[in-house]
Amino acid sequence: MIDTHQHLIEPRRFHYPWLDDAPLLNHDFDLARYKAEADDVGVVSSIFMEVDVAEKDQLNEAAYFCELAQDPSTGILAVIASGRPEHADFNQHLERVKHPKLIGIRRLLQAVDDSTSQSDLFHYNLRRLGELGLTFDICVRHDQLRLAIDMAIAAPHTTFILDHCGNPPLSDPHAMAAWQEYTARLAELPHVACKVSGLVNHLQPHDDPVTQLQPVLDHVASHFGAERILFGGDWPVSLLAGVNLTSWAQTAKQLMATQSQSTQHAFFTANAQRIYGLQVS
Repeated sequence: MIDTHQHLIEPRRFHYPWLDDAPLLNHDFDLARYKAEADDVGVVSSIFMEVDVAEKDQLNEAAYFCELAQDPSTGILAVIASGRPEHADFNQHLERVKHPKLIGIRRLLQAVDDSTSQSDLFHYNLRRLGELGLTFDICVRHDQLRLAIDMAIAAPHTTFILDHCGNPPLSDPHAMAAWQEYTARLAELPHVACKVSGLVNHLQPHDDPVTQLQPVLDHVASHFGAERILFGGDWPVSLLAGVNLTSWAQTAKQLMATQSQSTQHAFFTANAQRIYGLQVS
């Protein structure tokens, strides 16, 4: 298994402003702690995903984890770094974070104004990522999915990955209908993939996770197809919902049990290699 959404948090090394509102995570969640669970559940490799550090720490976070990824024993195959495509100096930022292990950029959009991703400059920089062979992970709220469609249309030669299935609002049937519509429209764009991750933070308490999430998995599998869905752990953010990596991986396996063996292999391993262009020995 390849975990395409591995967060590692090291507050003594980097500053994470958002942790002020998430004290449960304001501790070291480092590689050793991650591997203690990952090894037991069958995750053999991972992609480090930026953790929304303070802007002044973005370059250092990227450099530090790219260096870790150079060591095969870490299991980290590649790094997705933080970036601000809305900034005029974004190209310079890309030059500074450039590294053989850097495969993509993410701008956390779910906590900023919708206009951030809608400027001509933002769209130009998304196209620039494609020119450089870098991917862009889209992290938006369910009510921002139309923005994801706009971004993907604006950069048809850039590979996009929708994080957390677009954050389906499981508790709101009306909003879920809109989520289904927008994710289906997004799936019509062949350069967009869907990462099945972060879903546990939307679960309703006291209801069976598999029962709640099976319609989500079936929907994205049907629309994105077997070749454009992939597994992501989202540890340790999943701990906010009381779910560790082991539990989520087991749930993901149950959700995928209705799919063919070839689809399961693609979901847990092969799609990550192809979509992110991973070099796997």
